[in-house]
Amino acid sequence: DMDCVPRSYPVLEGEKLKNCQHFSREFQSSESARKTLISFGYDADRVDGWFVGSPPRVYEKDGKIWSCINPFAQYLAKQTVLNSVQGQRSLQQIAAWKTSGANFAVHVCVAGSQGTV
Repeated sequence: DMDCVPRSYPVLEGEKLKNCQHFSREFQSSESARKTLISFGYDADRVDGWFVGSPPRVYEKDGKIWSCINPFAQYLAKQTVLNSVQGQRSLQQIAAWKTSGANFAVHVCVAGSQGTV
């Protein structure tokens, strides 16, 4: 549903936007990484899962903690990809073609029950 359900996301401004833009993916400790990621609105259980997932999304690298999670990248994706009705329009067009008798394969990707990054 991430691509076919119309969604709207708030535009960040001021200090919130600046904090998001200047997010660093490198941390001095796991606790610092955890605290910072939670401060950006990620659920604590989800953040904890990123440390132990396979592959992990937050891990030690060269004596520091590295995060594959980037709140600014997520924000940009929400504003430029997900904040759109294009997916819904495309699915409606596919449905119209199928109804008119067109015969073609449709492929979909389904997220796991625990979600995706």
